[in-house]
Amino acid sequence: MVMTEERRREYWRAMKEDMAEFRAAHKIESKGRSSEFVPARLITLPGLVLHELERVNWIECDGDFGYRPK
Repeated sequence: MVMTEERRREYWRAMKEDMAEFRAAHKIESKGRSSEFVPARLITLPGLVLHELERVNWIECDGDFGYRPK
């Protein structure tokens, strides 16, 4: 499936919104320590969104269920 330019912009806009939400949740749960992995159950985003953010290399996983921004 080929994405149109408008759909591509919409996709990246949504990704940026999800990343902003991830950063806010991570900051609260890690008490401001950006290098600390936070369990996925404490992040307010669904697991598929976390996986998508990891796929585009904006966050990293500890190999279990912890996530942190890159």
